[in-house]
Amino acid sequence: MKKILIVLMMATLVVACSRSASKAAAEKAAADKAAAEKVATERAALVTAGHAVYTDKTMCARCHKPKDVTAYTQERWTGILKKMVPMAKLNETEATQVTAYVMENAKK
Repeated sequence: MKKILIVLMMATLVVACSRSASKAAAEKAAADKAAAEKVATERAALVTAGHAVYTDKTMCARCHKPKDVTAYTQERWTGILKKMVPMAKLNETEATQVTAYVMENAKK
């Protein structure tokens, strides 16, 4: 009889723990999804702000017509931005925004 009780208690413990683990896994998955959505939303806002800076007549477009961002690869844009960001006198935030915009839309 003792053995049966011990087995039943162990089985109950296993079932209870597995339910908790499943719930914890579901909660973690939901939290991961929410975090990924937040990152995607923040990235989209950064890219949108970068487009505004890139096309602004007082920023990149004040000296020349903005280039088609899809015309260059990310590697090529890295060199262009290295030269042009200081010339356009972009602050750190603007530089980050423009970089996000051109890299997001660069030729793949």
